[in-house]
Amino acid sequence: MCAPQPANISCADLSTDTDLNDVEVLQGLFGMAQGVDICTGIVVEELTPVVTMQNCGLGSVIRSFTVTDPSGNSSSCQQLISINPATNYAIKFPRDVVGDCAEPGADTLVIENAGCDNFAVNVTEQTFTVPGDGACYKIFRTYTVINWCEYDGFPRP
Repeated sequence: MCAPQPANISCADLSTDTDLNDVEVLQGLFGMAQGVDICTGIVVEELTPVVTMQNCGLGSVIRSFTVTDPSGNSSSCQQLISINPATNYAIKFPRDVVGDCAEPGADTLVIENAGCDNFAVNVTEQTFTVPGDGACYKIFRTYTVINWCEYDGFPRP
C-alpha cells in the first residue's frame, strides 16, 4: 500500500470554501492511496481525516488509509499535508479631502487581502465645528488596522 506523497501547500492556494474534512475534496487535490496485492478484490479505504487548523491559514491534515485483501489481511499508511500561512495584502487609506464648507466626497479604507491574513479595523471620528452658522467644520477620522497574523502585542523600538 502506498499513500500519496506528503504535501506542502500555501493557504492562499486553497479557496476559502475548501472543505478539508471532505474526503473527495482531498482526493481531488492530493491524490488517493494505491493498494497492490497478488489477490484480486482488494479494498482501499480512506478514513476520516484529522484536520488541525490555526488562525491565519496555518495547519495540517493527516489522511489515513487502509487496504484489505479478500483474506482479511490489512495494511495502513498516512499522508501529511502541511498548510502554510501566506501574508500578501495592501491597505489603501482614504485621502485627505478639502471642501469649501460643503459635504466632501467620501473616500473609504480598502484592504486587498490576497493571502490568509485576518484584519480588525476600528474607525474613530471627531467633528470640530466653527462657531456661528456651523456650515464649516473639520472631521478628524482615525483608522486603526490590526493584522492579527502579524501583530505580537509589543511596540517596535
